[in-house]
Amino acid sequence: MDTTSEPKWDKDRIQKMIFDKIEESTHLDYKAAGALERSDRKKIDITKDVSSFANAAGGIIIYGVKEFSEEEKKHLPEDFSPIDGAEFSKEWLENVILDNISPKLEDFLVTPVRLDGLPNINPSIKCPSCYVVAIHQGATAYQAKDLLYYRRHNFKAAPMEDYQIRDVMNRRRHPKLDIKVRLIRTTHCSIRVFVQILNVGTVLPKQYGVRVHLPTIVDNSKLKHATELVIHEQGKLKFWRFDLVGKAPLFPQSDVILEEEFSILSNHATERVPEPTGDEIACALYAEDMEPIRCKISPVNALAGWV
Repeated sequence: MDTTSEPKWDKDRIQKMIFDKIEESTHLDYKAAGALERSDRKKIDITKDVSSFANAAGGIIIYGVKEFSEEEKKHLPEDFSPIDGAEFSKEWLENVILDNISPKLEDFLVTPVRLDGLPNINPSIKCPSCYVVAIHQGATAYQAKDLLYYRRHNFKAAPMEDYQIRDVMNRRRHPKLDIKVRLIRTTHCSIRVFVQILNVGTVLPKQYGVRVHLPTIVDNSKLKHATELVIHEQGKLKFWRFDLVGKAPLFPQSDVILEEEFSILSNHATERVPEPTGDEIACALYAEDMEPIRCKISPVNALAGWV
């Protein structure tokens, strides 16, 4: 779960989620303030919820938002339920996760969001807060404080069966890669497409590559390649399709940058490019038996830097 290109977590972002009634899912969970207590029972619940996301595909837990109590609105956010950050600090929550999940889960991030200025906050709450916990998919199966394994399923942390645990533990055998994209407009009337592939896991992939669908027009510039490329059409929108394949080993915690270049047609050129063009760069990263990683990126953002 790469969150580097997402907007930052703040009060306005969470308020909009509440206003828009963004429902819980396999990747999102809301927890009211009462979910954070110092009792062993609550610490077990915290480790169940966090480990269940790591054992699935990763996700977000927002502590400090309550759901509706009505059955027909269950799993919908109703309002803030502020946590007292002076009593339950970011470090306290991190330590509950680090000290009570086995093996140690380190691929997560706790972001504190202060809720100062909200109406009707209990005056006894000295530091009204939410905590957003972003959990990445784990490299193996993680055990909660009650010594059981859980997986996020149908809005809850469900106990895992033996075959599920074995399947998750086999993740160590599969590559774990990430991808970033950048576009650069050169001084000789071209746009260069850079794709950075990062090995964030512990497995060395021998074969890997990325398929790119690039809009035929980027930032009002019509793009043409030196060779004939496949024209990909999706919903009548047109893209240039090309593949970038890695040729050297991608060692753990290393990266490689692959690139392709497109010429920019001048305003006086008689050549035409396929239209209407798409408005996003679509990438699919493949590596042996790893599940493909897919992403869509704004060309405007890619021209501004790595995304």
